[in-house]
Amino acid sequence: MTRVKSDRPRFEYTDAVSNSFCPGARFLRQPKPQIIPCPSCGEEVEIWSDEIRGFCRNCGRTVLKDAAASCLDWCEHARECVGAGTYDTYMKNRAVSLRQKLMRELVERLGRHHEAVRRTREVLDLATDILAEEGADWHIVIPACILRESGPETDEARAELLRHGLSLEDVEEICGIIDRLRRPDGRESPNFRVVHDADALVRLGSDAGTRSREELKRLIAGEMLTAAGRAIGRRTLLT
Repeated sequence: MTRVKSDRPRFEYTDAVSNSFCPGARFLRQPKPQIIPCPSCGEEVEIWSDEIRGFCRNCGRTVLKDAAASCLDWCEHARECVGAGTYDTYMKNRAVSLRQKLMRELVERLGRHHEAVRRTREVLDLATDILAEEGADWHIVIPACILRESGPETDEARAELLRHGLSLEDVEEICGIIDRLRRPDGRESPNFRVVHDADALVRLGSDAGTRSREELKRLIAGEMLTAAGRAIGRRTLLT
């Protein structure tokens, strides 16, 4: 078997514990290559410890690895410890890994071709587009989108998210979004607004053919809670 490696440059590492940062964050500060087998062809793909995906040069597949929980998931000093850019990238990667796991479990529960699975994929795609424009947390928004409608009840969702390594604080926020999704009260967080708008855009799109252009314009203006949601609604529903 040929090992397929990335083009990322090599670095020298040391096993000595640095006094300048938490040793739990070393996998981001001092990333190392890991070898993940491609699930399609079995070729070995090199993915670094601070990354979540690699590219198989043998068959062309994008290969994802599971992101294990670390102290960055719960430590209040995590952002300061590794820096804002590194922390945000880590949390986004965690969200990608969590999306993969939760969607796999959803498909196992409902079946690949279930309507709720198709709708959830649409919500996730729209949420990703909105997240690119809005200041919100990937690791909160992505699981809330998956569990918002077609996943288990909130108590079961709480246990499932804790099992996947999320902090209790994050789990409570995700479950709170699920509980309040259909009844916003004017105090919505940025994370709630992203999930709400992605969900609302899918609902509006499902019956857009039965509404006039003027009615859709009013609904987009009245229901969307983010500027990105309104822009996407105008682009996708009014053209």
